Amino acid sequence: MNSNDLNVARENMRKALNEDYYTYKLDAITLEYSEMTEEDFHQKWKAKYDKRYVGRGALLQLWITEM
Repeated sequence: MNSNDLNVARENMRKALNEDYYTYKLDAITLEYSEMTEEDFHQKWKAKYDKRYVGRGALLQLWITEM
């Protein structure tokens, strides 16, 4: 994998999603590494998307819950 692979993947994701959903997904993916807090994220997107499974460990919690 090189930086071109990541750029191609990012561009393909951008093409596949509308602009708002792309930004929402990017915010969710980078939440752990950005200055945005989980509360900031939830406030920003609460009116538009279901943020129930966004945040640290949420995927693992979902997986355990459904077992």
